[in-house]
Amino acid sequence: MNARTFACLATLGVLGSAACSGEKAPAAAVQASKPAPSRPAPRTTPTPDAAGANPEGAYVLTKEKLDAYVRYQKALIGIYDGLLTALEKLPATALKPDAGRGAVAGANAAMRVLEGKARAEEQARTETGLSERDAREIERMVMAIVNKRNMGRSFDPTTAIKQWEAMREKVPADQRAELDKSINDLKEQQAELVKLSEERQQFGDANVDLILSREDELTQNYNAYLAKLTGRR
Repeated sequence: MNARTFACLATLGVLGSAACSGEKAPAAAVQASKPAPSRPAPRTTPTPDAAGANPEGAYVLTKEKLDAYVRYQKALIGIYDGLLTALEKLPATALKPDAGRGAVAGANAAMRVLEGKARAEEQARTETGLSERDAREIERMVMAIVNKRNMGRSFDPTTAIKQWEAMREKVPADQRAELDKSINDLKEQQAELVKLSEERQQFGDANVDLILSREDELTQNYNAYLAKLTGRR
């Protein structure tokens, strides 16, 4: 992704930024890049159901819905690839608020690109058989779990634990309390990255286990999607 395309993504709000080179993005362009507002569900503490599978009232994921979401993920990768290609073809005036009529034409061209992206996303969701709630709820779970597992792969405390344990043996017994606390904290962090206790409490064991059954593919698609947004090929 070249610098101009990255700046255009930021200006249009695709990368979560409302400004480009210190200038405010056109309100209409930023608004068009955002999904339609939805009424958030009330935040409550999840209560496991009688079987302990999912919290009471939680979204219930099925194998069929997860299969559909994997297809939707793959479609989004192609959509964002097309988005970047279209943005690279935008006139330079799309990023210059002081370019007069050229800026208006550029902004209109950018809006058409975003509208095309929104239509493509809607079509992909419909073709995979997902409702808006399906896509939203599954994405929320997948992002939480994949991010936690990615963090576990990038930060493995095993070596640090061994080093702390070796250090512990070299200090007097009355000075080991702080070291013991540090070692226990690292072990708890390591265990949490495997157990996903927080995610299981929030989403339910059944949902988490089902997502983990497709973890490799979901992670690969998610990372590919992020790579498109950051310009990595």
